[in-house]
Amino acid sequence: YKDWREMFGPINSRLKDRELILRFFAVLNWSAKYVKPMVEFLNRYNKVNRNSSAEFIESSRKLFKETITFLKENVGKSAFRPEGGLNVAVFEAVTVGLAKIILQKGLPDKNQFIEAPNNLMKDPEFLKAASSGTSDDAVFKERHKIVGTHFSGL
Repeated sequence: YKDWREMFGPINSRLKDRELILRFFAVLNWSAKYVKPMVEFLNRYNKVNRNSSAEFIESSRKLFKETITFLKENVGKSAFRPEGGLNVAVFEAVTVGLAKIILQKGLPDKNQFIEAPNNLMKDPEFLKAASSGTSDDAVFKERHKIVGTHFSGL
């Protein structure tokens, strides 16, 4: 998927790109079930959804593409890179936050949206929750709560 490659980069030999996609869906669909460690959470989600229906797969693919394309066109690579390199916790929080909006209301107005991730990247509490102890249950919840606050008016 071209837009994903532009946002993430080339195929990763250690499958980090695929892990992030799995993380997007696991957190989007199962955040209430999250307990650390993240790797076990992802493995549980993957096991349960391994043989999903064609409809679930297609609707999931469509949502992921809408989310990534919207971010690429309106924010660019900086959407996941508060300090240059891709930050997994920021990726997770921003993509899931946007996907929830898309599911509830459709694509947000791009002019309104652009300020939300910019303000998010200036929020010291969010940056702390995206850089330290990121798999801790309380930090995970706090990170998503902060995104919800920044994205609430969209």
